[in-house]
Amino acid sequence: MKLLFILVALASFVARSQQQQCRINEVYKECGGCDQYCNEGPVFCAADCNPGCYCQEGFQRSFRGGICIPISTCKLMIL
Repeated sequence: MKLLFILVALASFVARSQQQQCRINEVYKECGGCDQYCNEGPVFCAADCNPGCYCQEGFQRSFRGGICIPISTCKLMIL
């Protein structure tokens, strides 16, 4: 029983640690799909459930691996 408690506590700590590692304009999601990118059209997202950092509402990635920027700024980059 003690081992189960320790494992649950460790899993909780790891989840919180991952949330704190997200960059600016990102949010941690336990079950995220995929990000949209400024230099690409709409991206088809499979029904996969992937934990990780994703752009907040109203933001898109400047490019793959890039930072999340406001969609209004993203539109200026494409012109």
